Amino acid sequence: NSVVNIDQSTVCRAINETSLKIPKLFHRFVRLPTPEQQQQYVESFYEKFGFPRVVGLIDGTHIPCKSPGGPDAELFRCRKGYFSINCQVTCNADMRIMDLVTRWHGSAHDQTIFNFSTLKMKCEENYFGRYFLLGDNGYANKSYLLTPLSNPLTEQERKYNRIHKTTRNLVERCIGVWKTRFPVLQTKSRQKLKNTLKVITATAILHNIARDLNEPSPPPPEIPLPALYQEIHPVVRNLHEALPDNSTRNVIINTI
Repeated sequence: NSVVNIDQSTVCRAINETSLKIPKLFHRFVRLPTPEQQQQYVESFYEKFGFPRVVGLIDGTHIPCKSPGGPDAELFRCRKGYFSINCQVTCNADMRIMDLVTRWHGSAHDQTIFNFSTLKMKCEENYFGRYFLLGDNGYANKSYLLTPLSNPLTEQERKYNRIHKTTRNLVERCIGVWKTRFPVLQTKSRQKLKNTLKVITATAILHNIARDLNEPSPPPPEIPLPALYQEIHPVVRNLHEALPDNSTRNVIINTI
């Protein structure tokens, strides 16, 4: 602040006002692919990882916050002992955030957040058609959200788990880049809860703008992107669109 000769309170006020206005652009910069764009998303994942029919990756991440006080304050204490907001992040193969949920307290389970999200509603309404999301074992396996096998028994099942992990780790990389680019997401916010939520949303928008402009990523985050799985896998096409729960996963396991 002394370099530009601006008082710290003035800088803080400007940052706060800006952070509260940027979220108004949310639906312009953070959005799911249209039906016409979905094939492009799927092809991008396949080219990079060899996993067919993936349209996006989903995961939860904790953003530290100060205690909101009141009778429900302890709901915000996450399993690691600090107060946080559990955010649901969905990204594409270019590490662009395409869906974000920021309204849940730190003790909320990832599956609970997904259950009450607009994203799940769209999945249930077959918005992605025969395509699906990938998530970790914090989610229930569905025809539209594939998770790893807890106890793979065959080589084909182990191969599925390896490719699944390699592909899904990209969402952890995305979250890592997002948090590294905006350190406020890694340190306890001193703002009121409602303003903290707006700051989180603002940084997601700015992250996507940075991706669109091909801005260089910040130094590598804690979670590195693993080496790509090198085997070539056949593209799975024209599969049944309404397979329930494990059926879709079994088809993919037997095809990759």
